[in-house]
Amino acid sequence: MPKGLHELAKAFPEHLAMIRHLNETDGHFHRISGAFREVSAALVKADGKAGAEREALAHRQSALKAEILELLTRPETVEDILP
Repeated sequence: MPKGLHELAKAFPEHLAMIRHLNETDGHFHRISGAFREVSAALVKADGKAGAEREALAHRQSALKAEILELLTRPETVEDILP
């Protein structure tokens, strides 16, 4: 698995093949998965801290996760990779 995709694999283990496929073929997916990894790393660094910055990171991670899930489950994508 390419470096950095572990966070996505943990978040969406049932979509591992699609994550790999989209990361290699879809520029938009690649960008937002990179943003998800960056936000996840920032949240780990902010662990145990309270405040607006941590809350903003958590909100951003949630929004990215929702967008990623939408891309992983869109019908045209699933048809491209799965028989």
